[in-house]
Amino acid sequence: MTHEAPTPTAVTILGQTLRITCPPDEQDALIKSAEFLDKKMQDLRARSAVGNNERIAIMAALNIAHEYLNLQNNQQQATHLNEQINGLLNKVRTCLQSEPEQAAKTLALT
Repeated sequence: MTHEAPTPTAVTILGQTLRITCPPDEQDALIKSAEFLDKKMQDLRARSAVGNNERIAIMAALNIAHEYLNLQNNQQQATHLNEQINGLLNKVRTCLQSEPEQAAKTLALT
C-alpha cells in the first residue's frame, strides 16, 4: 500500500484563501468541508450585524457542533428503536416456532 505525500490545497472561507495540507485522497472532502463552513459563515454574516470574522467563526462552530450532536442523538435513538424492533421480531419468531397452530389461528383472526 502506497501513501501519497500530503499536498497543499487552497480553500476560500469568507473571502480569505487558506492553503491546507492534506493527503490527496482527502482533498475533495476538505474542499466540501470548507465550502460548507463558508456557506454557514456567509449565512451568519448576512443574518446578523456581526462583522467580526472571529465571532462569526465561533458562532458557525457552535451551530455545526449543535447540529452534529443532534444528529448523533437521533442516531442513538434510531439504534435503540432498531434494537427494540429486533427484540420484538425475535419474540414473534419464537412464538411462531413454539406454537405454530395457535399463531396461525391468531393471524387468521386479524
